[in-house]
Amino acid sequence: MTEKQSHDAQSSFSAPLLPLVDLADAHLARMIPLMQPIMMDAGISLGQRQTLAWLSTAALRASGSVFVLLSFDRVWDAEIVCRSVFDATLKFCHLLADPSKLETRLWEYESVLPDISALADHQKVKRLIDAMPDISEEVLTPLRELLLTEERGAEIAGQYPRDVRRRLQTSWGFTGLIDHMVRSNEGLGKLAAGLLHGYSMASHIAHADYQGAGMVMEREYRDHRRRDAANKAHGARLISDQLWYCALRLIVSYRFLGRSTQIIYDLMNEENDLFRELHAAQQEWISIEYTC
Repeated sequence: MTEKQSHDAQSSFSAPLLPLVDLADAHLARMIPLMQPIMMDAGISLGQRQTLAWLSTAALRASGSVFVLLSFDRVWDAEIVCRSVFDATLKFCHLLADPSKLETRLWEYESVLPDISALADHQKVKRLIDAMPDISEEVLTPLRELLLTEERGAEIAGQYPRDVRRRLQTSWGFTGLIDHMVRSNEGLGKLAAGLLHGYSMASHIAHADYQGAGMVMEREYRDHRRRDAANKAHGARLISDQLWYCALRLIVSYRFLGRSTQIIYDLMNEENDLFRELHAAQQEWISIEYTC
């Protein structure tokens, strides 16, 4: 196949979702400036705003990657990346859920969890080096940067015993954050519970377990009409997710500042080609898949 033929085939392959991606990218670009109030708020220190900006940027960058994958019809790969968007969104919303706890939660996120991770990374790298005694100096040099001194390792282990480390990692994990939000009605509140199913399905794909491998292949064996409708609806849902994850970060930010969130809801409920097309893709799949 020539380069031109490959490009033409790729363009044809990506056609179903590419128009939706272009519309979604433009819509997301309209939402990004709405984050400015929280990033400029004088009541939050410069360092705290930087951490929030990094987390927000991580989510937006991953959403961009989801769009790129969808433009080539790689819905299953996009599903995996979408997990990163939601993880970043969940942490962002947890940080801003309660103004009285912002400083404590930022300290855990910026300092405590990195120390715990550094200890775990140290132990893993040490095992790797021990398992490869003939490793070259060229490879060994960057690995050594992840090793802690004996004193620093002991300090972290003493400051955060195993049970404390486990508790903190669990509380900041996906399930821990969702459970807390549902119980406390903070951040995303009870809405967070409704997101467990999608994350669980994406986990099957990411971990390539039997369910994950089976989901992908089952769709491949469908007739082309059912398969194409399912892929387009799947892509439409992932596109919608990127927009709503951004909206959720904005809503929690505006609540933190005591500002009206109506502008965000208006933007997500306006009548436009994007939302009509996303809805149409879902309806087409339902009509094909479930209408006798």
